[in-house]
Amino acid sequence: MNQVLPESLVVTMTTLYQPCSGNVGVQIQAGNTFAVPFDLSHVHGQSGTVYLTTDAENNFQAAEQMTLAPEGLAGKVAFMSIGTIQATVFGETETVTRSYIVGTPEGTGYSWQAGIIVGGCIVTNGVSDDAIIAKLKGDS
Repeated sequence: MNQVLPESLVVTMTTLYQPCSGNVGVQIQAGNTFAVPFDLSHVHGQSGTVYLTTDAENNFQAAEQMTLAPEGLAGKVAFMSIGTIQATVFGETETVTRSYIVGTPEGTGYSWQAGIIVGGCIVTNGVSDDAIIAKLKGDS
């Protein structure tokens, strides 16, 4: 089946990959979440560019968009960020050092795993792949 990529995807970050301190860690441990919007409108198959944008209504406001470049993962659509940006998360200014999104074909769409390193914490959408996290940490 041909999978269709959405033009944009908002992923709710709910889970700390490992315990961490700071505002983001405290908020996530308290059960609070934030949503990260990804602009997928520039993706063509497994190439193109994804942009992390802003979602002020859901505890995440990026000072500028972050660019994610294609990652070669067989049978998946995968993108990882380049560079760092500032973002307001849970009302405090934090540094975003990396973000990623991986889509696994499922039916006519995708199941998504996403994560972000913000304020020194790795936060995911509840799904994490140790190999991707290792790359995320190793490259940051």
